[in-house]
This record gives sequence, structure tokens and C-alpha cells, in this order.
Amino acid sequence: MRQPLARPVAYQIACRFLARRAHTEWELTDRLTRRGCTADEAAAAIDKLKRFGLVDDAATAALWARAWRDRKRWGPMRVRAELGRRGVGRLLAESILRETFPPDDMQALVERTAAALRRQPAFQRAGGRRAQWLAMQLARRGFPHSAVRKAVSRHCSSEYGDDMIGQNVTE
Repeated sequence: MRQPLARPVAYQIACRFLARRAHTEWELTDRLTRRGCTADEAAAAIDKLKRFGLVDDAATAALWARAWRDRKRWGPMRVRAELGRRGVGRLLAESILRETFPPDDMQALVERTAAALRRQPAFQRAGGRRAQWLAMQLARRGFPHSAVRKAVSRHCSSEYGDDMIGQNVTE
């Protein structure tokens, strides 16, 4: 007669989660407890994974922040919100945001994002509301209002007949 299979231990379950993508300590604890592991089992598994260097909230959050900035073209406010949602502490998130979004590079990042958005068909379909559409897209991505205003002013000038901007913002 076959013996029933033993329930996988928290460490094995956590390793399966980490094989798919990086997780923060908070995420792993949450997922393990939802899988039926006790808090003590989850903590022991995470401690072991931390000793092996497989769970590192700072490195994981920094990797995510750079990826979201470069691939999804997210700004600092959106990245901060997503890091918080994934259990990254406020102080750690702020430190990572300072490294990922240096103030002197912010306007250039917004300009590159605005240029990419202008190439989308939705920008052309916006007609006389291109400035409003571009401002909303940049704001949804989490860029600061002042940087959005400058980029919209620069990318939606009188060539589009767009009167939503008001006066151009000068540097």
C-alpha cells in the first residue's frame, strides 16, 4: 500500500515561488501562509533563503524599480506605490527611488516617455486634446506634475493647434 505524500515544507514551496520570479520577504510570508504554512514555518524558510542570498528585499526592489522605469516607463510615484503594494518598507523604497530617479535626470526621462507616447496611434486620435491625453498618460505613469507640464508644453505646441496647454513653460 502506498504511503500518502508528505505535505511540502515551507522551504520547498518558497523555492518554487522564487523559481518563477523574485519575491520580497513580505510576499513570500503572505503566499506561504495562504498555502497553509504556519507563521513560524514561513519565517524559518525565509531565514534559510536569506542566508543563501535568495531573498534580499533591497536588491529585489532596486531591480524592480529599474525595470519598471526602463521597460514600462513608470515614474517615481507609480514605482513607490507598486513597491509599497509588494511589501517594501517606506524607508527602503525612498532610498531606492533616490538612486533610480536622480533629480537631474527626471526631465530627460519624462521627455523620452513623452516622445514614445507621441508615436502611439492614440496620440493622433486625440485630435485637439493631445496635450490633455499626453498629460494624463504621463501622470498615470507617476511623473511629477512640474516635469509633466514642461514635457507637454514642449511636445504639444501650436503645431497641433492644441489650446489645452496655456502658455509654454520655460526652463
